[in-house]
Amino acid sequence: MPVSSSLEARFEQLDPLLCRYRRLWQLRTFECTELPWPELRTWLGSLDAQQRQQLLNDETERREALRPHLTDIDALDSLCRIAPSTPSEYPTPPARLGNHIPGRKWQQIQAFNAALRDSGRPFLEWCAGKGHLGRLLSFQRQREVTSLELQPQLCRHGQQLADKQLLPCTLHAVDVMSPQASAHLQPAAQQAVALHACGQLHIQLLQQAAKHQLEALSVSPCCYHLIQADHYQPLSDQGQRSALRLSRYDLGLAVQETVTAGNRERRLRQQELRWRLGFDQLQRQLRGVDQYLNCPTLPRSVLSGSFADFCRQMADRKQLALPDNIDFDSFEQQGEDRIALVEQLEIVRQLFRRPLEIWLVLDRGLFLQQQGYEVSIETFCERNLTPRNLLIQAWRSAKNQAEVN
Repeated sequence: MPVSSSLEARFEQLDPLLCRYRRLWQLRTFECTELPWPELRTWLGSLDAQQRQQLLNDETERREALRPHLTDIDALDSLCRIAPSTPSEYPTPPARLGNHIPGRKWQQIQAFNAALRDSGRPFLEWCAGKGHLGRLLSFQRQREVTSLELQPQLCRHGQQLADKQLLPCTLHAVDVMSPQASAHLQPAAQQAVALHACGQLHIQLLQQAAKHQLEALSVSPCCYHLIQADHYQPLSDQGQRSALRLSRYDLGLAVQETVTAGNRERRLRQQELRWRLGFDQLQRQLRGVDQYLNCPTLPRSVLSGSFADFCRQMADRKQLALPDNIDFDSFEQQGEDRIALVEQLEIVRQLFRRPLEIWLVLDRGLFLQQQGYEVSIETFCERNLTPRNLLIQAWRSAKNQAEVN
């Protein structure tokens, strides 16, 4: 298990590498109409569609292909190697506990439970949904669980499941971003858990847990880009000293990995990409401005229609008037043609996806360390189960416990 003293050293090595190569990853692919890296144009331009897809889908091949072009690729790879947790042995839970949970999610919950460093305290489940994780923790560890969830209907359903299974779980409908959530935090008497709590929500947990000096935390972060500010506000002293300034778009790179997506999902994403790029070509002509226009996400149901319908809905959202004589087939083809450029850009950008995620998790771990916790960062499952497999575990040091007690 990694020790807390290694977090600062790893951050101090990773931070300058991300800064040094900012021009390779800190850009908006949809805004580019040509490759911005002269030294990579010949190689990237030589890749056909099948080769590009192979490099996008295979991290090992992508790294090897880029090795001749980046001198620090081995250092980046080394800094991204996070040791797996040592799983605890628990009997296989009865099938009834997972009856209401999709298979992959149930596997993630079981892996998280097995990796958990147990403080022996009651659990506080953050952003609980229906409390699936809390019920497994309560069953396996014979412990009370308090679960906080924003949506009352999820709380009602989760409470019914817990009561039916005679488990000591209590779900509360509360906004974890509100002051009311603090009433459920018990200093030195709880272990907070959060599996894939999004951006600002898990940041709130770290800050509130430190403020209230909870006994321990086990947090798997997700959706780093879902924050309140336009730019990321680092939590640790080291993060605040970094020269990196990360927008929400930059943070989105950390969650772009799609190893769990099925063939249908990949096809839909490719179609949406083609249509968005086609509309981008159209809006540039309509506005007479050769500049990307940030567009909203439309419901997936739109993809079952035509490209023309997609453009009409997007134009309506952006208050653009469409003339009657648009050659939609031409613009859709232009979108198809631009996919090659986007894929070339992403082959390079994706090399920095995991390093950026490690940087963000280290910032969180260092913050907790500075608040008096001992901290480890581990992986709780293989990435083919979920790419968001990093786990921050923090527990109050003996000195810190004595000061509170």
